[in-house]
Amino acid sequence: MSIVPGKLRTKMLLPLVLAAFTQTAYAATTDYELLLPQAPKDTAYLLPISQALSDGNLAQAETLVRARVGIAPEDAVAWEVLGVTLALGGDASGADAAYAKAVELEPKRLSAWVKRGDLAEAAGKMPDAMTYWTAAIEIAPAYAAAHQRLGGAYAAAGNLPRAIEHLEAAVAIEKPDVFAVKTELALVYNRAGRPGDTLALLADAATKKDARLMLALGNAHAQLGDAETALSQYQRGIDAAPDDNALLKAKGALQVETGDMTNAVATLSKPAAAMPVDSFSNLQYARALLATGNSTDAIAAAERAASTDKTSDIARQALFVAARAHLLNRDFPKAIETTAQLVALFPDDPASWREHAAISGAIGRYPAAKDIYDEAIARFDNDAELLRGRSIVNLRLGQIDAAAEDAGLAASLAPDWLEPRFLLGEIEQARGQNDKAEAAFRAALAINPAHWPSMVNTAALRLAAGDTAEALQLAQMAVEASGGAQAALDVLGKAKAQ
Repeated sequence: MSIVPGKLRTKMLLPLVLAAFTQTAYAATTDYELLLPQAPKDTAYLLPISQALSDGNLAQAETLVRARVGIAPEDAVAWEVLGVTLALGGDASGADAAYAKAVELEPKRLSAWVKRGDLAEAAGKMPDAMTYWTAAIEIAPAYAAAHQRLGGAYAAAGNLPRAIEHLEAAVAIEKPDVFAVKTELALVYNRAGRPGDTLALLADAATKKDARLMLALGNAHAQLGDAETALSQYQRGIDAAPDDNALLKAKGALQVETGDMTNAVATLSKPAAAMPVDSFSNLQYARALLATGNSTDAIAAAERAASTDKTSDIARQALFVAARAHLLNRDFPKAIETTAQLVALFPDDPASWREHAAISGAIGRYPAAKDIYDEAIARFDNDAELLRGRSIVNLRLGQIDAAAEDAGLAASLAPDWLEPRFLLGEIEQARGQNDKAEAAFRAALAINPAHWPSMVNTAALRLAAGDTAEALQLAQMAVEASGGAQAALDVLGKAKAQ
């Protein structure tokens, strides 16, 4: 990484150095190169230095400025200009030492504090950068550029409240590029789940064709559940910046969420191929590929998603996708190996255990699935989904009583979940316990009155009990609710034949 901050490029050399002695007063709307305390009376020495820098002659500039600090070691401006010169030459430690000397001589030297912070940021020393920018704000509380820098740093560190605090301060201070600051604040509002604030902040800029602006607006509409508008905003941004991976990633992820998997594959192909690896893009790409039947490429994308940090939540989700893709490929050993890896990496996640057991059951390895469920339930004894899964496996193994017990426990743990009640009804029906079976099916219908399989089974039980009238009514309802499913038509035919 270059240690030259973005503000210190060659084309900025002359105005930057001249700023060290042409401005004597603080102004809230002026960039930091001009925010300086009283300049020294003797400034003629800076002119040849600035010319050397303008010509790209760093060696000559350094010679001249070192000569100045040699004869005037108390000149804070000279030390700051030495810092600029050394930074441009790639000497980060020397530049930092020069800036440190400048603020030692002149503790309220705002420009030197900010340059020192920018230098530290470029060198990856963010805590130091934040310290120096904070010092600049203590000198000039209404200095928007330092607030903006601190806001960005806090956002990168995940401290969204502090990021918002500083970015809102920057927006409140009028400055020429306030639009850029607003967009940065809007993106932090996105992360903080404040879509209303995003839209209000950007209301006067919504017509601008700016990629980051469209990203912020799209994110806000997506958070509000307006996928159509969000996708439109993302596309406007992509039209302005076709290679913007952040926009492509956001649009593709929303396409996945809304089930538009074919278009999601096309949208996500570029960000998923970017280097360094973007784990989130690859996870969404893998999901879209799997949904469109491309299991081989889905596995590759899932493996890329999991490669950057194998213990992250993205890696966990990617392993789920990879396991399902291996299953679709009928590579059963690899599917089992992948879910075993899930359990090994995330032993405290019950969903990982469920997937490991469910895939074992899906390929007919019922004893192995039973063992996995037993171990998982020993860890998570109140997990209704694990109990329901073991109930199904017990049923496949012919252990009817154990299956009924697990289904009953699952139903008691999840009173609003239909599935274990329906399963319990089927088990009791298989055991010949028609009264218990009917009670379970009616409990399922109490949760979802339109659940036609429960209607069909209840109708069959009513028919067996001689209650033709209710059986006929339930069968007719089942035919209507199912859109004419054969099982519903069969029980209706039997009821009419009575």
